[in-house]
Amino acid sequence: TRARVCVSRLVVHVVATYRHIGVVPFTPHIWTSRTSKRRPLLQRWVSTASQAARAQLRICCCSRSCRSKDMERVQTRTCRPGRWMEVRVGRDVSGGVPRGRARTTQHLSRTVQLRTSIVGQALDNPTAGLSESETDVDKMMQGMKAFLQEDLENLFNERGIDKSKYQEEMEFEDPITSYSTLSGYLLNIQMLRYVFNPQFELHSVERTGKFELTTRWTMKMEFFGKFLPPQIWRPEMAWTGVSIMEVNPETGKFCKHVDKWDSIADNSYFSSEGLQDLLRQITQVYQTPDLESPTYTVLRRFRDYEIRLYRPFQFAEAPASDQRTKGEAFMKLAGFIFGENKENKKLAMTTPVYTTRESLQFVIGSDAGDATITPVRDDITCASAGGGVYAAVKFNGLAIASEVQENTRHLRRRLEEDGYPAGGEELLAQYNDPGTLPFFRRNEVLIPLAMEPSTLLQGT
Repeated sequence: TRARVCVSRLVVHVVATYRHIGVVPFTPHIWTSRTSKRRPLLQRWVSTASQAARAQLRICCCSRSCRSKDMERVQTRTCRPGRWMEVRVGRDVSGGVPRGRARTTQHLSRTVQLRTSIVGQALDNPTAGLSESETDVDKMMQGMKAFLQEDLENLFNERGIDKSKYQEEMEFEDPITSYSTLSGYLLNIQMLRYVFNPQFELHSVERTGKFELTTRWTMKMEFFGKFLPPQIWRPEMAWTGVSIMEVNPETGKFCKHVDKWDSIADNSYFSSEGLQDLLRQITQVYQTPDLESPTYTVLRRFRDYEIRLYRPFQFAEAPASDQRTKGEAFMKLAGFIFGENKENKKLAMTTPVYTTRESLQFVIGSDAGDATITPVRDDITCASAGGGVYAAVKFNGLAIASEVQENTRHLRRRLEEDGYPAGGEELLAQYNDPGTLPFFRRNEVLIPLAMEPSTLLQGT
């Protein structure tokens, strides 16, 4: 009798005995018979798990014998709703699963949990099974998640990570490095710490698989940052990405760590694209003055632009609509910073200078405190920027109108391609004083984004 089984009511856990006894859940897929488009079949499939020596089967719910590339033969003897279904399993062509028998049960609601038994022995409880073990796995993974959230704060400090949660056969891979032992993994961390002076910021930890956790992070580095003074060439580098951490269920320890960078498409080892990304950052020539500037976190760094989350800051603003008025506004704001205010307070120099379509802005540093600094001139106003999410593209040279327009068009085009909604007019940020050679100047075009930071702090 041909069995017609509604897939929405059938999810089967199959018992397979191959030196060990285990239960492995699977999701059935519907396939259509060649002879009739209305004849649903469940694809047959057998595989063995190397460590647990278990088998997964997708069972054919038809009344006749049938063949597939994975199995020699599967025969359904009875298949009726609410009854037992007995399946003869042929030998796996790829080698591994010997001839044997498995018993399954028809699902009563949405899922069937089947307690295993040896071949030929009756099933003791068809509605029990994985609930207890799944709960144990959930507890273990929740503990590993909490461990990462706390332990990764020590990734590059003197304390270091807790080695007890990593097994000795630890596999690590990113686009330009690879290690297969815990000692190599720890050596890589120490090398980064002493050579690049890294700053690591963890944004989120999510469970993305049964035994898998994924972290999202930002890491900043300075090439030979501990050995070279700021006045000498010392490029700043940044990466954002995810780390996929795999847990060994037998040891309860991390056994694999794979880093993926947002800035490249090919994240496999050894990636030429990853090496080019590293060299591009090391050889950057623009300089950033050692002055206070608005605080931001890079949430996404792509090959040619980045997305930042700015914290609120204060600024002084003067109107400027063309090149002549911009020069006048610059001198007025410089006077305000150097003490031309009602409090007669001299403020520290800051960077960058922001230019909008109608004004020039100087950042007010933290030395102003919470006190209000009142300008003497009526055409200077002080305000607070609320921070937010901005996209930024960097370029060196003179920030002439044509260069600014070209970089603005490029950034808006890239945002549209990547699906990030622009939320307002652009800003020009200039970090260096007029005496800096154009080749070494750092300029940026910033565009506000109409999106919440939380959407960028999580996810893969």
